Amino acid sequence: MLQWVENDLANTQAPWKIAFWHQTPYPISQHIDDPIDIAARALFVPILERHGVQLVFTGHEHSYMRSKPMRAGVPVAPGTPGTIYITSGGGGGALHPVSPQSFLDQQASVNHYLRVGVDGPTITVHTIQVDTTYPNGKEIDKVVLSLPPPALGLNSVVNGADFLPSLAAGELVSIFGQSLASSISQAVSFPLPMTLGYANVTLNGVPMPLTFASPSQINAALPLDALGPGILRVTTPVGFAEAQVSIADSAPAIFASAIAHKSGALVSSTAPATAGEALTIYMTGLGQVDGPLAAGQPAPSDHLLNVLAPVMVQIGVTQVKPDFAGLTPGFVGLYQVNFVVPQNLTAKTYPLQVMVKGNMSNSLNIPVQLRSP
Repeated sequence: MLQWVENDLANTQAPWKIAFWHQTPYPISQHIDDPIDIAARALFVPILERHGVQLVFTGHEHSYMRSKPMRAGVPVAPGTPGTIYITSGGGGGALHPVSPQSFLDQQASVNHYLRVGVDGPTITVHTIQVDTTYPNGKEIDKVVLSLPPPALGLNSVVNGADFLPSLAAGELVSIFGQSLASSISQAVSFPLPMTLGYANVTLNGVPMPLTFASPSQINAALPLDALGPGILRVTTPVGFAEAQVSIADSAPAIFASAIAHKSGALVSSTAPATAGEALTIYMTGLGQVDGPLAAGQPAPSDHLLNVLAPVMVQIGVTQVKPDFAGLTPGFVGLYQVNFVVPQNLTAKTYPLQVMVKGNMSNSLNIPVQLRSP
C-alpha cells in the first residue's frame, strides 16, 4: 500500500492532491498511544509531504482539529508550502475532549460536518457545527487554500515539434513550468479557446489560442503576424509569470514520426517510402502565409494558405522543391510539406530535413525502397 501511494503521487499531474483515511497522524486525546496513528505519522506523512499533498482529512478522534501548514511534524514558516491536516470526527459519536496544541490553528469538541468547495486554483473548507444549540448549523471555521502562482524557467517556451527554443510566427509552442493551470484540459472544438484550466497565455498582450493545459505544460499557437522580441505571459487567477521570447520568420521543426504516405499511413521500416512516391511532412514553424486567418481558427480547405518563404526538402544530399508548403487544412499551427521522393534514389535509409530561408529543421530518417518494375 505504501508503494502504491508513492507511485500514485509520483505519477499524477493533478494540481490538487488530497488524501483521506481514518486514523489521524496527529491525535491529541483518546488515541495518543494508538499504534496505527503512530504508524500513519511515521509512514504516510513523509510520502504525502514529499509529493506536495496540500490537504489531509482523517477521523478517529471525535472532535474537530485543523493544523497549521506542516512539514515533518512541525508548523512551517509563513509563506512556506505545507500540508494542512484536518481531523473531522464529530459525526454523532461521543465527543472527545480537546486541549491547546501549538501545531493547531483551530479545534473544537462539537458535532459538525465539513463542506468543501473547489474552484480551480482555490479550495475552501467550511466547518459547520450542528447540534441542539445550532440545529440549523453554524460555521465555526473556514480555511482557504490556493495554488501557488505560475512559474516559468529558463528556455521554458519551445518549439512544439522538436522542443528547442526556436520560435516562429504561427508556430505551435509548448510552455513548461509549475502551476501553469489548475486542471488538465484539452481543446475539443474550434475556434480554439483562449483559456484552459483557468489559465490564459498572451504575447505582448495578445491572447494566444490554446490546445492543451496542465500544471506543468501548456501548448499554444503563436500569432501568424508575430515577429521580433516579445513578452509571453501565463496568467492564472492567483498570479502570472513572464518570459522574454524572440519570434523569427521561420523555425522549421518536424514532428516525430510525422512523414506520411498518400494513404495517411506513416513512413516506417515496415512501410518504407518508394522512389517517385508523393509524401507529406507534418511540422510547424514555417512562418507567415499568404492569407489572413483569425486566431484559433483552423486553416481552410477551400483555399490553401501557402508559406511565404521559400521551402526545400533535403533527402540525404538531394534537394527537392515541394509541390505545396503551407498550413494543414482543419488544424491550427500545423504545417505540411508535400513532395515527391526523387526517382533516382537508391534503396536505403536517408536523413530528411526541411529548409526555410537557410534554416534547417531537425532530421528524421526515412527508409526508401525502389519502385517495383
